[in-house]
Amino acid sequence: YKMNKLMCNAYVKTGSYDKCRECIVLAKEYLGTLADNMSSRTNESKQTEKSLNLNMMVERADIQEIENDLSSLQLLSNRAKEELSRLKGPAVLALAQRMIAKSPMSPRPWLLQACGHILNHRNEKYSEEDTEKLRKAISQSVHSCVGAIPKFDKSYERFGEVLKSQVCDCAFKYGRILHHSGLMEEALMFFETLYSELQHTVGYRCKDLDSRLNPLLVECNLYHKLAAQKEKANDTFRKGNYKEAIRLYTLGMQTIPDHR
Repeated sequence: YKMNKLMCNAYVKTGSYDKCRECIVLAKEYLGTLADNMSSRTNESKQTEKSLNLNMMVERADIQEIENDLSSLQLLSNRAKEELSRLKGPAVLALAQRMIAKSPMSPRPWLLQACGHILNHRNEKYSEEDTEKLRKAISQSVHSCVGAIPKFDKSYERFGEVLKSQVCDCAFKYGRILHHSGLMEEALMFFETLYSELQHTVGYRCKDLDSRLNPLLVECNLYHKLAAQKEKANDTFRKGNYKEAIRLYTLGMQTIPDHR
């Protein structure tokens, strides 16, 4: 029971929601078994029985508190993703900060923070200096995200689980939201910064990193292709060749139907 309780706390802080839920279920089962064993013991004094019952109440309260923290984090994560879809940068940043406070060793909120910085800049016309500031803000958030990944040489299983579920999968979802919202260049900046940071930080220890990051790499290549098609179509439009521009825009939309 104590081992599962400790694991629950660890999984909450590292943002592994599914693993935490599994440990909560196990901890409750073990706690139930302990309660059954206690009720079957008839030779205890009333004082001892009272003390044991009090301890059980404390343990149940502890598990309930962990479960409440988990539910709160999942709610914050879902709300942050919704606000990201609505392009509400300040809201995304605020929710990401609350997640970081509750789950400081989780990569997920740092990725949301990077996306929040992007949304805060989306309506501005970038100067070179502005672009560099945005790149720096994204880089700092991504650096913190990668720094939260468990050490590869300490636990290969934990490293793989967090890299997939909290880094690759979440980055893929968040990056697509940015791109679907018309922020193609920013989505590329987000993906490429993450890929570069992962290569620099864990690439030399994780030889199959590229295969793990394949969905992100495929997405980046598609974005580059779409960006080139869009630029060609824009240039054709500016030259007044509208029929050809329409053909090129249509070709771009057909390349990846769910990316507009």
